[in-house]
Amino acid sequence: MARSVKNFMEEKWRRLSRLRRDVERGLVDEEMIPVIELVNQRLEYCYTTSSCSGRIVVIEAPEPGDKPGARILGKWHRRVEAQEVAEALKRASSKRLVWASAQGPLLHVACLEKEDARTILRAGHLAGFKYSCIHVAYGERWIVELRSAERIDIPVYFRGRRVMEDSSLLAEILNYYLGLGKVRIPRLVRALAAVLPEAVDQK
Repeated sequence: MARSVKNFMEEKWRRLSRLRRDVERGLVDEEMIPVIELVNQRLEYCYTTSSCSGRIVVIEAPEPGDKPGARILGKWHRRVEAQEVAEALKRASSKRLVWASAQGPLLHVACLEKEDARTILRAGHLAGFKYSCIHVAYGERWIVELRSAERIDIPVYFRGRRVMEDSSLLAEILNYYLGLGKVRIPRLVRALAAVLPEAVDQK
C-alpha cells in the first residue's frame, strides 16, 4: 500500500505540473479551472486527468461507428457562427456521412480511495451530471467520469445527400445545446464545494 501511495502521489505531481503549464498556455478551458482547482486542492489522494467545458464538433466518417476513418472538420469550445459551420462542412471530402454534434461538459478524476471517488460522483449527480460513473484503472486507483446529459447529434450529409440545409438553424441548435451543458459547470463548482473537505496542505 505504501508503494501504491508513493506512486500515486508522484503521478499526481507530474500531472499537476503539466496542468499548470497547460493553463499558462491557454490549453485548458477557462470555465473548468474552478472545478479542477477544487478537486486538486481539496482531495489529497485525487487529481484531475482531463476536462472539457463542452464542445461543438463537425465530423465526417465512411460509416457509422468507424472511428479510425473519422475526420474532424471543425471543433469549438464556444458558441459558433453559421459561417464557421458552413466552412467546416466545405472541408468534407466524400460527404458520405457528415454530422454535427454539441456535447456537454466532461471531467475525469483519478482517486486512490474509493470513498473519495464516491464523493465526487455524488457531487456530479447533485449538479445534474447524470451520465457519470466510476471505473477501476489498473486495480489500484478509481477513475471518476462526470458527464452531463446535454448532447445532440445532427446528420448533415447521409450517403452524399444534404439532409440539413440551413447552416444558420444548425448553428442555433448546436449553440442551444452547448449552452445547456455549460450552465452545469457553476452548479458542479457549488456541489463540489459543499461535499469536499477543506483544502489540504499538499506541500
